[in-house]
Amino acid sequence: MELIVRLERQDALIERQYNSKRTNQVENFASMGFLLRHGNDTLYAEMVQDTARRQGKLEQGQLYVASISFSAMSRDVEQELPRMYNQVILSKLVKL
Repeated sequence: MELIVRLERQDALIERQYNSKRTNQVENFASMGFLLRHGNDTLYAEMVQDTARRQGKLEQGQLYVASISFSAMSRDVEQELPRMYNQVILSKLVKL
């Protein structure tokens, strides 16, 4: 989905190590968070891996076209029903 958004905040790149269930090895996960405003709505989205690593500093308050994908996710919580949340992944920001 593409939205016209105003960049409110760009967080620093964060790299974390984790144990991959797929490869059974320690791997790095990179992410960069963005607080975006679309009209009256505010959303938090993340760029991940190489997309996040390549992203330079953007201009706060500027309008951008954001390429975003949304996913419904669930996480098991001990002795409760699975907790649902939305994951918002940002693949591109292009200045208007």
